[in-house]
Amino acid sequence: RKPGGDPSGFYFAIPTPGAANTTPGYPDLAAPPEFSKAAGLYPESFPLEIAAPAGWTLYYTLDGSEPDPARVGAATTTNRVTRLYSEPLTVASRAGQPNVFSHIPTTAITPSWLPAWRQPAGEVFKGTIVRAMALDPASGRRTKTITRTFFVDPAIQSRYGNLPIVSLVSDYNHLFSSATGISVPGSTHKGDISKQNFFKEWVRPASIEFFEAGGNPGFKGDFEI
Repeated sequence: RKPGGDPSGFYFAIPTPGAANTTPGYPDLAAPPEFSKAAGLYPESFPLEIAAPAGWTLYYTLDGSEPDPARVGAATTTNRVTRLYSEPLTVASRAGQPNVFSHIPTTAITPSWLPAWRQPAGEVFKGTIVRAMALDPASGRRTKTITRTFFVDPAIQSRYGNLPIVSLVSDYNHLFSSATGISVPGSTHKGDISKQNFFKEWVRPASIEFFEAGGNPGFKGDFEI
């Protein structure tokens, strides 16, 4: 509730536990971006439209990072690039594109007598991750980030047979940063194998989509990993 005895309930962008709610409150949640296509398996490329509340500015990413208006046009790594949405995106097969994440060593630093990590031989099949959020320029109010995963290939229906598919999406820094990533040995162990990133009790936000065999949607949502 807002201070002053207002009995109405409001949503606040900034939490103030143990203190008065002094930031602007909103009577409802902002409508999240809407995608013109459902996540899943597609045999050929298609245009993808994203809609936001009227007058709001729409931002999106294709690298797994959360859209951040402050990163549009700013110098950043190629793995954390936010784009301003202005026209439909073309979602197509990614065949021929270079491997990126699969070339990052994600096994623990182990004694020398154990086999060393080796990157995958050849090209790894890739999906397209689209994450979008909208911002109201007048108030600074933001929508939640919506994540959708698309797999495009002429033989996509037979690629995985009867296997289900899990798409786990999180910011590059949450997974692969040597200082903060939970999927890499990291730079924090200082020679002590037991202090690698894997063994720290870190929690990171992620979006997870589960597809049943054949690509039928199972569940999706925002989780902690």
